[in-house]
Amino acid sequence: LHCGQVFSSGWLGYACKKWFGIPYVVYVYGSDTARLAGSARTQDLMTSILNEAEHVVADSDSTKDEFRDFGIPRDKLMRIYPGVDPLVFAPSPPDPVWVKRLGLEGKRVLLTVARLDQRKGHDTVIRAMPDLPDDVVYLIPSRGREEDRLKALVTELGQDDRIQFLGFVSDDDLPKLYNLCDIHVMPNRVTEGTELAGDLEGFGITFVEAGACGKPVIGGRSGGAVESVLHGQTGLLVDPTSGEEVVQAILSLLDNPDEARQLGSQARERVERELDWRILAEDLRAIL
Repeated sequence: LHCGQVFSSGWLGYACKKWFGIPYVVYVYGSDTARLAGSARTQDLMTSILNEAEHVVADSDSTKDEFRDFGIPRDKLMRIYPGVDPLVFAPSPPDPVWVKRLGLEGKRVLLTVARLDQRKGHDTVIRAMPDLPDDVVYLIPSRGREEDRLKALVTELGQDDRIQFLGFVSDDDLPKLYNLCDIHVMPNRVTEGTELAGDLEGFGITFVEAGACGKPVIGGRSGGAVESVLHGQTGLLVDPTSGEEVVQAILSLLDNPDEARQLGSQARERVERELDWRILAEDLRAIL
């Protein structure tokens, strides 16, 4: 059995092993131990589920280290990066229908594909907008618990005409969305001061999806994003708590389009070389 989460399906793998002797594998993601093991009871349950698994598959070395520190034996842990299908996520000209629908003619476009959670850093990009040229617009697809707060922040800063909340966007439309943007920016950070304190980015698959479309990316120097974004090669990593550093990274790519294109091209090459699901499947085949 391959269990995609510790609690939602991992307990079933644990039960099937105990009852029927069926081995199982559990997949884990960044900050699971912070979010899911908040009490002694849940911590004990998580430990039992993971220790009985044949393998614990982490989405990054950062996540792998998290679970090693949690006490999972090193020989149970392995890392398989999330991947993309480069035939689906591929460079293409901006779709004119989308350009017209969103009023993007003559605009330079920032994009963050991520649910609206605090750790994703949408608010940092929103606060950066007044310091960016007037022809820069910011597209925010998806929904989430931060939606109302983010919309209020946009209005407070007087940026309603430059920032669009697109709501849910289907998987089929995601490649079109990436190909509309000049930069995919997600200054991810560790969540603080809420019930989700300690939540962080385990890997950051949208950085890879954007890169597969030939787009440069900007990510936070936090969690597994340092593995999905190779600084100076496929994008830029910034201090996600520094609004000034985020502004400077955006401006550096907007003002140097040749550099931005080079980063996007190298991101695409990395996907084709390392992060194509067809390649990553061979790592998974070893534990099937």
